[in-house]
Amino acid sequence: MTTRKSKYWRDRIKKEMDAKEADDISLEQSMKQLHDYHFRNIEKEIESFYQRYADKEKIDLSEARKRASELDISAYQKKAKELVAKAEKLRKEGRTVTRDDFTHQENADMSIYNLAMKTNALELLRLNIDLEMQELANGEHKLTKKFLDEGYRKETEFQAGLLGLSVASQASVKSLADAVINANFKGAKWSDNIWDRQDKLRSIISQSVQSAILRGKNGLTIARDIRREFDVSASYAKRLAITEHARVQMEVGRLSMAENGFAMFDILPEPKACDVCKDIAKHGPYHLDKWIIGENSPPFHPYCRCAVVGLDKKQEEKVNDKSEKFENITPNLMPLFSKFASKITDLQRKIVYSADLADTGYIRTPHAFDINNTLRNKGYNYLNVDDKLITDTLDSVISINSTPKNIKVYRFDDFELLGSINEQNNNIFDSGNFMDKLNQGGLSYTNDGYTSASYDVKKNVMGYRPIKTEIKVPKGSHVYLTDNEEESEIILPRGTKYDIINAKINEYEEIEITMEIRKE
Repeated sequence: MTTRKSKYWRDRIKKEMDAKEADDISLEQSMKQLHDYHFRNIEKEIESFYQRYADKEKIDLSEARKRASELDISAYQKKAKELVAKAEKLRKEGRTVTRDDFTHQENADMSIYNLAMKTNALELLRLNIDLEMQELANGEHKLTKKFLDEGYRKETEFQAGLLGLSVASQASVKSLADAVINANFKGAKWSDNIWDRQDKLRSIISQSVQSAILRGKNGLTIARDIRREFDVSASYAKRLAITEHARVQMEVGRLSMAENGFAMFDILPEPKACDVCKDIAKHGPYHLDKWIIGENSPPFHPYCRCAVVGLDKKQEEKVNDKSEKFENITPNLMPLFSKFASKITDLQRKIVYSADLADTGYIRTPHAFDINNTLRNKGYNYLNVDDKLITDTLDSVISINSTPKNIKVYRFDDFELLGSINEQNNNIFDSGNFMDKLNQGGLSYTNDGYTSASYDVKKNVMGYRPIKTEIKVPKGSHVYLTDNEEESEIILPRGTKYDIINAKINEYEEIEITMEIRKE
């Protein structure tokens, strides 16, 4: 693809962003109409509940609401018990109890109490509301499904026109529609999110109505309370649909790029893009085979409408030339690395961090030396139960983090490192000068323990050791950027294999060795 065509492609994608914004506005209106419709139906059910009481008492609806609002339910409960006891006493005397056996005020009190407490009427109201809420959930599901289906279809057509997909390629992308639309996103399917949220909303509305009636609130007050819940629900529904719509369309883009042989992609921030999106886009391009929605491909957050664009071969070559450069983690890069390389749960933190420098944990404690010595000299199976837990947890932490750029990190070793390199390379140092051998190429080193290094060489507390090692860590490698800022500690996985690039004696008569993580 020529540079001119690449620019045309980007311009087309930006125009498509405007079309998607119009679709989002249309979806928002439809979702609001859906919630408004079912809210009005529930409002009618509540009005009907009060109207039945008004008809029975031969009063107008406003008076029924007024009586309900003035109801002190605790006082009426006490009064109701007294009247029930009075009626029971009359029955024991063999009399048939009628309204005439009570004063006008007593009958009025019981009528008002029944307004709030009559189970059959209240249960009927709750049932009707529940049915209405079920209809709302079904309506939202259908509306969202239609929105996602339409988004998939439009994006497939757009990509086909943009990339000139063959009929076979289009068929290949279309055949995955259901799998793409119904895929998990952040641990749940979009439909599951709808049902879960609607179940919670249905419970909230049902409880609110019952509680409000029992407390004597009138229908208008109850309706206002429900209105707030419906507005929140409509907002959530819109957010879910638009975010899932973006996910579906981005997945179509990924499939289309893969079908056309693209290996890398760039992120095009939307016109209203936030700083998070702009920052991630700035550090692109990214490899297509390392596509992770929410991390290096949109959507990065709810309502995100950023797009992606494939890189042509010339652009890829330019990127690959640039990508061979390794850089230090500078302060301005820390926000990016914090996002990609420092994820850890509270439970994991309790296990791998030591709060008091005791014989626990791995980070901020000398206990790390004990764990690494066992791993390097004996193996994982020789760790005790507690240390296995620490090791397993640290393995898990490292596995979910990676470096977003090519970086250099540093550590200082004693001469034991040279012994290990010699042993792992068939005692190559025995037949000549070890510095010459280190520079001849083809040597490697595997650290069976963890490699704890510093991204700021000045903060490495082992600087007194005689061998300085610079480690080149390629973009995408698993690492964990710790909170141990005093040592600027970054941890590489146990069992990491390194290629030895070169070695020299510096002006301070220290041995400097440069290694790079082997790309398997």
